[in-house]
Amino acid sequence: MTKVALHPIYSDVASSSEDGTVKIWDFDQGELTHTLKGHTGGVNYVSYHPNGQTIATCSTDQTIKLWNYQTKAVFKTLQGHEHEVSSVEFLPPGGDLLISCSRDQTIKLWDTSTGYCLQTLREGHSDWIRKVSVNAKGTLLASASKDQSVIVWSMEKIKGCKD
Repeated sequence: MTKVALHPIYSDVASSSEDGTVKIWDFDQGELTHTLKGHTGGVNYVSYHPNGQTIATCSTDQTIKLWNYQTKAVFKTLQGHEHEVSSVEFLPPGGDLLISCSRDQTIKLWDTSTGYCLQTLREGHSDWIRKVSVNAKGTLLASASKDQSVIVWSMEKIKGCKD
C-alpha cells in the first residue's frame, strides 16, 4: 500500500496500491467492500473530498482520477503532468479545488468541476516533488521535494485561487 485515507463521515478507509487499484475497507466490519480499477500504473495517493462524495487518486500513469463515492466510478480524469503524480489534496473549505504535485517538478492547481488546470507552479523545487499538504483553512500550501527542501506557499498569492 502507498497511502491510506479515512472517509470524513463513514467508517471507511481507502488504500492505494502499486498494483493500480484503490481498495475501500469498512474498518468497523474489517472487510474489503470495493476495489476501484481505472489507473494503468501504480496509485501513489488517495484523498477524500471534505464532504466524502468524491475520491481523488493519482498515479504513475501521469493522471489524476476523480471517483464518485456512491457509484465507485471515475467521472473525471485530469491530465497535464509530464511524469508520475505523487500526491493530491482537496483544498478546504469547499473542496472545489485540488492541488497535485509530480516528479516533473511542478505543482498544479485544478478546478474539480471543470477538470481544468488553473495554474502550474514551476519555480521553487529542483527535483521530484513528493508531497503537497494544505492547512485546514486552505490558506497555506506546503510542498516537500527530493531536493531536501520544504516550501510553504501562500494560497492568496497563487493565481487562480478562489476563496
